[in-house]
Amino acid sequence: MKKNRIAKALGIAMVSLMLLGGLGAPVKAISSVTFEDQFPDAVLAQKVATACGAAVTDDITPTHIANLTGLQAQNAGITSLEGIGLFTNLTSLVAYGNSLTSLPEEIRNLVNLNYFTYDNNAITALPESIGNLTDLTYMDGHNNQIAALPDSFYNLSSLQSVSFENNK
Repeated sequence: MKKNRIAKALGIAMVSLMLLGGLGAPVKAISSVTFEDQFPDAVLAQKVATACGAAVTDDITPTHIANLTGLQAQNAGITSLEGIGLFTNLTSLVAYGNSLTSLPEEIRNLVNLNYFTYDNNAITALPESIGNLTDLTYMDGHNNQIAALPDSFYNLSSLQSVSFENNK
């Protein structure tokens, strides 16, 4: 099921690029994926669907992907951000006060992200892919379980404010 979800998401991402002028003429999507299929965490699926003005059972469209720039997903009991990498136009992601223990490698796709809060979770490490977020200006990861920063963290040359208090 995970391979199927990834294949569908890749199809949507390719169509999005085409519709946004990235790969030539627009084409009709040949496959679709719903919000509930894209996100293993049901609460996150609901938060993203709501932010897109859709139902969790609706198909994710290129318009949803293009238009979602901010997501408020705090204090909701979310256990995973898996699936969020599809929404590449996110500039703000607020995910504090959840039950996250890790961030997915696909976070690398959020290249437009400039504001990211994931404090007050139980995250033990940042993925190496965090270094791809070179537009990031604000990062708050306090009150987690992070013991060390990945080498790629030092690629975040746009960071103006960062907080890692009360970690390991």
